[in-house]
Amino acid sequence: MRVVNHAWLDVTIYLLQGTHRDRIGTATAASTSTFQILLRQLTAGELRLYGDPVGSRQSVRSEPLRAQDGDVVTWTLEDDLARSSIDVR
Repeated sequence: MRVVNHAWLDVTIYLLQGTHRDRIGTATAASTSTFQILLRQLTAGELRLYGDPVGSRQSVRSEPLRAQDGDVVTWTLEDDLARSSIDVR
């Protein structure tokens, strides 16, 4: 998974599955970060990404993900987090 962070703050990235939240890592401000997620280890159901900017009360959730092992997920975080987008290939 790649996170392209156009924001000026570092963003802590979590994987949401139902009501459970797993920390993936931190996407550094104004850079691209890469994280390894093994989807086969997760149970079936809706998956989302959640971003919590360090030092801000604003957060962002992705749309539900439909990804399989081998897919590349790219989450682009904009400075205005409401304009962020996700792509699965």
